[in-house]
Amino acid sequence: MADLTGRDFAKAREIFFNYDGSRFYMSRDGVEAEYESFSVPKEVESKWLEELTTHKLSMLGEPGNWWVVYFLCNKRDCRHLSHLLNAEPLGAFWQRCAYLEVLLDYVGVCSQGYCASDIQAAAQYVLDHAQGLPPEEAPSEQLRQRVGSVPGSGVSDGGVSVPDVRGPSRESLW
Repeated sequence: MADLTGRDFAKAREIFFNYDGSRFYMSRDGVEAEYESFSVPKEVESKWLEELTTHKLSMLGEPGNWWVVYFLCNKRDCRHLSHLLNAEPLGAFWQRCAYLEVLLDYVGVCSQGYCASDIQAAAQYVLDHAQGLPPEEAPSEQLRQRVGSVPGSGVSDGGVSVPDVRGPSRESLW
């Protein structure tokens, strides 16, 4: 696969995609020096990152889609809030929880780029979906208690549901 200069970057592209474009992961596995030896131009890396992002977004309808949110958050790519809010958390119980938790991180990272109503809609999305998580599916007592502590989840204090007066925040969810 040649770029505009005619150079072949097939191996560099393979490394880039295998490591989600992350120099940290490349370094951790000892392949960063090999990747750097290709001297891939920033324009080519940007094109690959767009391609990789498109591929990740196509996985939003699959179980384990929390990884898509994690990828976008880690890349600080704040262009996709609407995609994330139109997807359902899918997969095992912990994966659905992870989707919601990482989505809160994403909203925090991207809050400056969206209007307050979009941020509120995202927080409400997380609250609504967290309230819908059945605590009995949690694989551990600790996680059952975390899910049960979500405002409106049905967990009560002396028979009376405890409202969250602080508004949606990561702390109020978990």
